Amino acid sequence: PLRLDLYRAVGASAPRPLLVFLHGGGWAHANPRVGAGFANFPAILAYVARRGYAVAAISIRLSGEAPFPAPVADLQEALRFLRENAPRLGIDPRRIALWGMSSGAQVAALEAASCRADACPQALAAWFGVYDLAAYVAENPRARSVQEYLRCPAEGCPDVALAAASPVQHVSAGAPRTLLLHGVA
Repeated sequence: PLRLDLYRAVGASAPRPLLVFLHGGGWAHANPRVGAGFANFPAILAYVARRGYAVAAISIRLSGEAPFPAPVADLQEALRFLRENAPRLGIDPRRIALWGMSSGAQVAALEAASCRADACPQALAAWFGVYDLAAYVAENPRARSVQEYLRCPAEGCPDVALAAASPVQHVSAGAPRTLLLHGVA
């Protein structure tokens, strides 16, 4: 079963904009309560909620459980659940943003770039994600994470598989407002 942690301000009366967080972990490990170098990531998510948002930190299937596109389907199912239960959860279903870190940024960016018009988020914030898997594999030929994520053979991933999972291949004029963050330290 997939779960989510929902953070909301205590006593909030009006529906809040929703921020959906997707964790990193190379598609293979981690969970919604882990975020980069933060010692207490739930405290960060609770802080964001106190600033006027609802925050849903969702779990997605990892590469050892199910290959691509399963994590994208998991995100879509979480979004469907959150929209359908918006009144009960205090969420404004018309104001949803995705926030992903690392591999979670790839999943969030792919959904933002290729979503159905009636189910698109209004914004995307993506931290240090992989948006072009072919370029990543070319730069990191020994890295097995993409091969495991896409269930590619030992000799490598076919171009069509890399393109299908690369957000950069799906961007269009209708994509939501996007903030991409990268760094080296």
